[in-house]
Amino acid sequence: MDFKLLKQLYKIHSKSGYEGKIISFVCKWVDKNIQDVKIELDWNTGNIYITKGTAKTYPCMVAH
Repeated sequence: MDFKLLKQLYKIHSKSGYEGKIISFVCKWVDKNIQDVKIELDWNTGNIYITKGTAKTYPCMVAH
């Protein structure tokens, strides 16, 4: 586990309805550190959809 990354995430204030900073951080981190991914955002709900590869179904990780 990368505790440095976890500490960075904890330092980002993002109360409900104002998740823009955390969404931006996660998208930038994924784009920089994981190759060949597709990032889609649903700004209405604050959801980030990150997919890698092509499949009929994908596993889902949810955090709150």
